[in-house]
Amino acid sequence: MKGEENKRSDKQLEELSGKLDELIKRLDVLEKIIAISPEYSAIANVIDVLTMGVRLYDEPIKVLNRLLSVRKYVEKSEVAGDEISRLTVQALAFRGSLNISQITREIKGSRGRASRKIVRERLLKLVEEGVVIKEKHGGVRYRYRLVE
Repeated sequence: MKGEENKRSDKQLEELSGKLDELIKRLDVLEKIIAISPEYSAIANVIDVLTMGVRLYDEPIKVLNRLLSVRKYVEKSEVAGDEISRLTVQALAFRGSLNISQITREIKGSRGRASRKIVRERLLKLVEEGVVIKEKHGGVRYRYRLVE
């Protein structure tokens, strides 16, 4: 029963997120049309406010989607039993793609202390387990993000 409810809520959130993305695209098109046509300049402010309002709802829904997709990783015994891995996964779910230093700061904020070396070790373990993806960001730097 609970699994079916979770799947249904996941699907509803995905649908809502998709609808909000579509609405944002349509508002962007309207904004471009208005920018080209000076006779519609009075409507430009209304479109801006609508776009901002939709984006205010869109971001929390995207975070919820990431949190729901992360739930299965956090419930796994390896992640659930290791506080640093669990906090790492949670930080990536809330904040998106981060580097090791950013993740370490997030963990320090949650538990009061964190070693960059240990965070790096846990991240590499999470990459091996297929929970996190390591991506090159810039020259020699890497960022980590959750597998979706």
